[in-house]
Amino acid sequence: LRHTLFWFVHGAGLILALALAAAAFSLRSRVSEQTFAGMLLYAPILWAQLAATYSVVLYRARKRFGELSARQGVSNLVKAVLLVCGAYAFGLPGVLVVELAAALLLAGVLHAGLREPVARVFDRSLLPPLIAAGIPMVAGAVAFETLRGADQMVILARLGPTNLGVYSLTSIICSGIFYVPNVLSTVMYPRFQERFATTDSVHSLRRFVEVQLLVLADVLLAAIAILVVAVPPAIAAFFPKFVDTVPPLRVLLAGTYFLCLTPPAAQFLLTIHKQVR
Repeated sequence: LRHTLFWFVHGAGLILALALAAAAFSLRSRVSEQTFAGMLLYAPILWAQLAATYSVVLYRARKRFGELSARQGVSNLVKAVLLVCGAYAFGLPGVLVVELAAALLLAGVLHAGLREPVARVFDRSLLPPLIAAGIPMVAGAVAFETLRGADQMVILARLGPTNLGVYSLTSIICSGIFYVPNVLSTVMYPRFQERFATTDSVHSLRRFVEVQLLVLADVLLAAIAILVVAVPPAIAAFFPKFVDTVPPLRVLLAGTYFLCLTPPAAQFLLTIHKQVR
């Protein structure tokens, strides 16, 4: 299965990259040079992101969470530094080049760390059930990403760049908070599956759910309380044009707190449903 998925992921990545490159050339007369260059640069990024995702899944399956976090952390740190340098030195073209280099770097770093050779094996019979199971998840992910991007486009078109900045700044802060339960979910979900497969008892997962909820409730409450106090003066000092961010930010921080408490229940339901299927 691992070998088949490796070749399938890389094949899909190649097809997507070629399709985006072809779209760039077909639309060249109707888009700006920056858009054309961005589409060409993003084509191999699609391929690299799929390759990196394959490696991430393997790391999680092997429960190598520490090594995965270290490799992702170093790669993201390098990307952040290069993004700042590229943006200041070359503007948007520099950002796009750094995005490409960072995607290739992450894919290479993760693949090198796996130390698992890939055989030239491709079993087509494994793909239909996997694709059938994955279509609803892909559809949901596409719908989510479409809706998440659509709101920013509507705000930019109808309300202007200043309001888009207000909205984006609020979204960035709240999304940063949501990383905490996401990281915890990455570590805990395999343990949910392992415990339920071993005991075949729903009650055996009770402590896993309760401990996560207690940790999230206490840690996030303290973090959000600090943000409510610290963020408004920081925005006023560093982003004075976006001080209107503060009132909606307070409301969204409260909503984000309760949203962050949902992953344990989601893991619980997904584990039971998956095992029953």
